[in-house]
Amino acid sequence: MKDWGKSRMVIVTHSLTYTGAPVVALDLAEYFSHYFNLTLINMNPTTQAHLRRKIPTGVKTIDFPLCLHKIPFFLRLMNRLIRVATLGKINLRKFWFFWMMAIYKPKYIIFNTCFNVDIQSISNLLGIPSVRYLHENYGYLKELKKNDIRIINRGTKTIACSPSVIADAKKLGIKCEPKFLPAATDCQIKMINNIDRTWGMKKKRKNSVMTVGGGFERKGGQFAEKFATVNRDIKYHWIGEVELPELFKNVVYYGHQLEFSYDIANAFFLTSTEEPWSISVLDALANGLVIFGWNHLSIIQELEKYGLAVSIPRYNLDLLASEYRKYDFKNYHQKYFIAKNFLSVYSSSKLYEHLWKN
Repeated sequence: MKDWGKSRMVIVTHSLTYTGAPVVALDLAEYFSHYFNLTLINMNPTTQAHLRRKIPTGVKTIDFPLCLHKIPFFLRLMNRLIRVATLGKINLRKFWFFWMMAIYKPKYIIFNTCFNVDIQSISNLLGIPSVRYLHENYGYLKELKKNDIRIINRGTKTIACSPSVIADAKKLGIKCEPKFLPAATDCQIKMINNIDRTWGMKKKRKNSVMTVGGGFERKGGQFAEKFATVNRDIKYHWIGEVELPELFKNVVYYGHQLEFSYDIANAFFLTSTEEPWSISVLDALANGLVIFGWNHLSIIQELEKYGLAVSIPRYNLDLLASEYRKYDFKNYHQKYFIAKNFLSVYSSSKLYEHLWKN
């Protein structure tokens, strides 16, 4: 039930799938729903039901119309005519979003990631205070056009949350506040803050590693398979859906899992070709796994500063195997206090206070 005494807020997300970025939108929605009448707009209506994340209680969700996502011929023709008549400034997407703004009249609006920049021009036009929260993979922002950057810069505030995003934003001329705010769910934070003193001392499976992620090439499935093929005595587990699972011959592939245990391994391999701030790494760290990953990934660079990750030169599988084999897992529990302090600073309350402070 809506509390009509509350102001209204809209959060726009490009998707609601089981990937890292939508978690941020849902976390924001859950937190702000306590203070605002909140509406979550999902711009990808094609996601299958079993792949959608659960929507927090008290959050109203609206899907972008499927007829505008996969536009039939007559609507494509209408859309083209509108774009030509307005010199590309207006299209059906913008009309729909204007209608949503007219109906919900939000006091604030949050855009999650760098997607759907075109519709932000509507909130800019209407003078609705906005925050765009950037937490893309390295290089994604380069796909933005000059007009997209102008639209983003006309918003109220833009936050860049990782070193790679900050670097890309600076190169492209995106005016942003460089706040290092990783995506962390309330569930993770509760788990992290409740870690007991035996964390890291519990028996983990020896010679057993894991990766959590969806997408074969982007998450480095080719490196996982090559590692597992060469190092047959080390069991490699992969949790997450990939396009061609048959490419895994020696990796133990589980596919998409809503729930799973990190106790099947003693180390987490981040083999991604690109990754801003992996939520699964936080989970693995909270569950006492040792993190190994490529040195060009921003999360590995940050964790390495605190001795919480083993940094490996990009795609060097021989060195990865060598570092894993010689790692002193017995003494890893000594890093417990460092890890807990590092992770606890990213509690949800502190994260979201940053977004709207001042």
